[in-house]
Amino acid sequence: MSNRKHVYSIVSIKTLIITLLIISFMIPVFVGNLKTNSIIDDTPSTDALNNSKFTKDNYSAILTNDNNGLGSVTVDEMHFNYYQTGIDNHTEFYPLLDNDLSSFALDLNTTNVEFIKTINPAIYDNLNGTIKQSITVKLNESLIVVYNNPQEGYLVYFSHFAGARLLDFYVDDGSSIIKLKEGIDYTLDSDNFIVFYYEDYFQQGSSFNFTMHLIWEWSIGLSEWSIEQREEAPLIITGREQDFTSRFLYKFFIIGYMVIPDLSGTTQLDYIEVAVTIHPPDKELLTYKALNINGIDRNIVEYINPDKSLSIPISDLLAINNSFILFNSTYNFRLKFEEPVGNSWAVDRLVDGRNIRERIYFVSMVTGPPHIFLKNVALYDKSIFIDQVISSNSLFNRDVFYFDANASVPRQPGLMLKIPYLIVGETCPFTIRYSATQTLKILVTDNIKMPLIGANIEILLFGAIYGTYIANKSSQPIYPGTTDGNGQFVLYDVPHGNYTVRVIYQGKIVKETIIDTNEEVNYVFTSVPHFPLLILIFGMTSVIILAIGALFYNKYKKFR
Repeated sequence: MSNRKHVYSIVSIKTLIITLLIISFMIPVFVGNLKTNSIIDDTPSTDALNNSKFTKDNYSAILTNDNNGLGSVTVDEMHFNYYQTGIDNHTEFYPLLDNDLSSFALDLNTTNVEFIKTINPAIYDNLNGTIKQSITVKLNESLIVVYNNPQEGYLVYFSHFAGARLLDFYVDDGSSIIKLKEGIDYTLDSDNFIVFYYEDYFQQGSSFNFTMHLIWEWSIGLSEWSIEQREEAPLIITGREQDFTSRFLYKFFIIGYMVIPDLSGTTQLDYIEVAVTIHPPDKELLTYKALNINGIDRNIVEYINPDKSLSIPISDLLAINNSFILFNSTYNFRLKFEEPVGNSWAVDRLVDGRNIRERIYFVSMVTGPPHIFLKNVALYDKSIFIDQVISSNSLFNRDVFYFDANASVPRQPGLMLKIPYLIVGETCPFTIRYSATQTLKILVTDNIKMPLIGANIEILLFGAIYGTYIANKSSQPIYPGTTDGNGQFVLYDVPHGNYTVRVIYQGKIVKETIIDTNEEVNYVFTSVPHFPLLILIFGMTSVIILAIGALFYNKYKKFR
């Protein structure tokens, strides 16, 4: 009976030993040769795209067109080099009046024209829509009227200033000045000509003279009134938030018209000089640089008022229709990218198939003059090439221009992108849709440069996890892959550029380094020992189990 028990014990021990040997052999083999498919499926889900959209509900435009504000211009003084009498008859409805004028039974002569004040300045406010590109002034025209036995006994008159409108009518008979009442003392005909029955008002027949004081409202226009940004080369933005100082040219011509005596039209007049004050837009934020009047450079400091307006005196001979004003100034701006992913300056997402991606740039104007927009600002994106671009777009339908960066900076890869114009308080998202065509191939090795199998791989672009949606605050990464039996990891249809690779082995980051799509294969060398600890442990366990088996065998072999 005892021998039978010993036999059973030996059989059980041998079975146990064989089982342990098989397990100790299979586990390290299984662990050491674990393989996972390294070709990543990066097709996004519908949710991945919808979650990353921007809409017009999130952003709104302050400007609806690319017009700067121009501030306002006021006339301070006017000098008339000579006086010209207006139109004293204009239709066939007054036949006998021509006889009075030709025979000098009625004689009208302008003796003075005087500037009274500016009624309304020229003003251009691009934000509230107040636009008036002419200066309305009030003038006093004085005429001596002499008559002697006229046939009609009335006069018909209109100023020679084209578009003038009568405000008030005064007469001076030598003893008093009286304001006349329209409809009672005089009338305006259908062409707004004054009709004054002077004999009814004064006396008939014998020679008499009086003075008319006509108060006119008249407008002079500003031609080519504009303010323009003057940088020829683009301003380059190189940081997430950056200040710019930009030069602007402000200019205008003053124009005014008079009626041609035969009433065939109007023509420019050329005998009036003016003094003006210019209130540039957001003048408290500008810095004056230079002034030019009629082609002559002036010391601009001598023209600046305490409130930073600019006054041109009458002594500078600023003649209507024969003069121009130019001045240079600078404004300061600050642009900022909202949550940019590294030096991509943008958020990147997959929008179609496996390789059609879209880069969304959220650029804001943080500080700047409220009425002046900034344009001609560019950035370099080194990870998109011009032959990969499919389309460009901005939320407010503003132009997005792009160029081959190498054309402006030799050996500069990628795109030069022109940011849409912006005004302070605006964020104008714009996009570049492109085809990602590169392949990222990695070979990971252990400390003796043998393939490291089964290592988890994370890929970062501009510091963010690469995936179907790449942003700082949220992302939709591609599911981490592992190196295959050759230690390789391959990622298709990625943008150009440098990436960061993290090699994670047995739950720890064992290597983080920079890799490049320009390399056919990126070799990543780690310090992972060639024999993993797990294999060593199971190997030692196998030796111990074999040793124990041998001892039991020698002890009980006599009972066989």
